[in-house]
Amino acid sequence: MELPLDTALYALDVAKKFHIRAIVDPGGIDSNGNYEELLSKDIFLFKPNEYEAEILTKIKIVDIGSAEKAGKYLMKYGIQNVLITAGVKGAYFITPSDAKHIPIPVLKVSSMEKDETGCGDQTMATICALVNDGKEISEAVRIGIISGTLQFHKLGIIPITKEELEPYLK
Repeated sequence: MELPLDTALYALDVAKKFHIRAIVDPGGIDSNGNYEELLSKDIFLFKPNEYEAEILTKIKIVDIGSAEKAGKYLMKYGIQNVLITAGVKGAYFITPSDAKHIPIPVLKVSSMEKDETGCGDQTMATICALVNDGKEISEAVRIGIISGTLQFHKLGIIPITKEELEPYLK
């Protein structure tokens, strides 16, 4: 999120008014904050990291079981899909009918650089672009995790291109 809560709530209201599927990253939430109103908005995909998921659900994310429990807890607010990112452990994708662990892909990268800066943003940007292009959410999430992993192998924030993603899409 990393913006004022009132701004996020307003943006979600506008998205609903215009029938836009909302994808929310609650990055930067405060462990003392109250986010029930945010969670109750019509959110298509909610992407907390494991720490943020624990703040919101009081469930420590250690495996697919705990991630599914946290995801289902968040879905009680009306959230349609939950993606909990977990760094080197990959991510957990929870839908109303499924829960799966998505491990970090093994990539053939020429760079040995490692930088976490922008990985979550790259993941979200890829998911948003692919959903906008009509991809199913599960496929967009899978490719988003690849994109975020590619970002990890770049110093600083350098957007991932379609050409960089292409070898991993087959």
